[in-house]
Amino acid sequence: MNAIVAIHPYKAHGMWVFDDAAVGLSQEPFVSGADDIIERMAASIDNAESGFTLLFSPLPFPGFQLELVWRRADLSGNWYRCESIDMKAGCVRHCCATSSRHRRSCMRSFAPRELTWHRDQVFRAMSAVAARLRGR
Repeated sequence: MNAIVAIHPYKAHGMWVFDDAAVGLSQEPFVSGADDIIERMAASIDNAESGFTLLFSPLPFPGFQLELVWRRADLSGNWYRCESIDMKAGCVRHCCATSSRHRRSCMRSFAPRELTWHRDQVFRAMSAVAARLRGR
């Protein structure tokens, strides 16, 4: 499993949604506060409603903007809190499963969809996460 996962949220029918063809999801909505966090963080991205890139990982990576800390599980997924912006959010099981088996925290980065990382930036980010995973 990749340590950094990328999805591309966009707005459809007034809701923040994402697609994941690998598991048959199309226009899967963000709910339970996750949509509010996305709305707040995407406000500074031009034309975010048409799509942007959301990177997430169970470990810090270069350039991450938010840390969501796990608070509790329930039947539909997990609940997280982000102290830096004083918000909380639920995470459906599909999103949690792609980010971390242990789900104690989740780092997030929001960027325009057309943002392209140079190969060396991606390598450094992945190397940093891999080193942290080995150090556990």
